[in-house]
Amino acid sequence: MAAAGGSVGFLALVTILLALTPGKTTADTEPAALALNLSAASGRQTTAEAPAAASDLPLRDEKRPAAPAPREPVRRPEKPPTQPVSVFLQAVAQICTDMGRVGDPAELKGLLSRAAEALDASGLVLWLGASSGSELRPALAHGYTPEMVARIPVVPRAANNAAAAAYRSGVLQVVLSRAGSPAKGAVVAPVLSAEGCLGVLSAEIRSGGEASETVQSLATIFAAQLAGVVASTPAAPERVAAVGGAGS
Repeated sequence: MAAAGGSVGFLALVTILLALTPGKTTADTEPAALALNLSAASGRQTTAEAPAAASDLPLRDEKRPAAPAPREPVRRPEKPPTQPVSVFLQAVAQICTDMGRVGDPAELKGLLSRAAEALDASGLVLWLGASSGSELRPALAHGYTPEMVARIPVVPRAANNAAAAAYRSGVLQVVLSRAGSPAKGAVVAPVLSAEGCLGVLSAEIRSGGEASETVQSLATIFAAQLAGVVASTPAAPERVAAVGGAGS
């Protein structure tokens, strides 16, 4: 009887402790995304053809709420070139060679078109830093109408977006596309020279290709080639900006 009474008392104690134990809390909401935010302050562009700058898309290194772990690792496959690898590499090599031969910034328009095709990008923007280094200005664009380019404002160096982050850090930035959103993802590669970061090259990528290491590497290569063109051109920002108002 004493043992039975002790068991009843123990079960009652366990029941009380379980009743007092708090339940699990829900996960914190996702922090504010670091975005390009290149649209004018008066309102965001909503057309599918507008630059990805108008979107609020998370960067690759942004923390996200925890999700249930899949049974097997799920990897996003890279989009393979639509042509044999050897042919694709030859095309990229030729683009880089032609960029090295550019003597007039106006010639860059056609090369940006070819670079966009290699990246599977719907639009490219070459941004150059002001002489003071305090801001970025859109200098040359491909894939956007002149009206769209004219509406893109300057980006302060301290701005909370991917273009400014790439300019400040000299490190490639990746803006991931978001499921269900019409906005595309993007990569922003710094244009680096021996004297520092001259600007950035932003590319709006189709079909989630911004996550591909191949696309990221290509953007870095093209930005490096553009650095040579900009650095070797007298009064580069002013001359390139003079021909950058019209998109293709």
